[in-house]
This record gives sequence, C-alpha cells and structure tokens, in this order.
Amino acid sequence: MAKVKWLDGMSVGVPEMDADHKQLFAALIAIQNALENGDKEEALALCRNLLVLAAEHNEREIEFLRRYAYPYIDNVLMVQENTVQGIQDLLSLFEKNCTISEITDKISNMQTAFIDYMLRGDINYKSFVQELHLDLD
Repeated sequence: MAKVKWLDGMSVGVPEMDADHKQLFAALIAIQNALENGDKEEALALCRNLLVLAAEHNEREIEFLRRYAYPYIDNVLMVQENTVQGIQDLLSLFEKNCTISEITDKISNMQTAFIDYMLRGDINYKSFVQELHLDLD
C-alpha cells in the first residue's frame, strides 16, 4: 500500500492546524508500518491514539474557525464527524479480528478521503485565512 506524503499545497495557512494535520498523517503511516511488521497490537494502540489526536485537533480547529466566523463551519464539522467515524470503524475492524489486508484497505480509503478533503475542502478555509491577513506565526 502506498504511503501518504504531506505536500506543502495541503497547508491551510494556520501553523497549528498544519502541525495537527501532519501529525494525523504520521499516525496513519505509523499504523500502516505496524501492520506491515505484523504487529496488530501496536497498530491497535496507535489507532486508539489516532482517535484521541483527531478529537483534540477537531476541538482546536472548530474553536479557531468559530473565533473568526468561518462561514462554512458546518462543512468542516461534517468532515470531522466522518473522520472520527472512520477511525471508530477502523477500531472495530481490529475488534472483529479482521485481516491485515482488510484493515490496510480501510486505512488507504481514509488516507484518500483525508487528502481529498485537504486539497478540496480545507483550501476554502485557507483562502478565508489569507483574506483575514492574520499573523499566525
């Protein structure tokens, strides 16, 4: 399975959010690596950690978007809910003792959805942030 790679074009222009997104990418790769090494227990622990990381990120991101009255916040909330559900579905694959292949297929689908959202959805909030001329560094 191909590994995802962070591209600068996926930046939303908010260093804190970019750092979170990079961390989420790294977590998915770590889960893949554990599975490739045959360590389902490690992959499961990493998946549980991914759920915590996603929840923490979602809270920070929504607080940021509310602070600046982002007009499409409902779209972001929907994607966040879908992402959390995807991680919960991934966890259930571990609990159902599914094959590594089934689990890695789910991870691949999650990666594709995440990248798609970063390049299509978050680009709108990148434009919004740029128009605000915020000094976020």
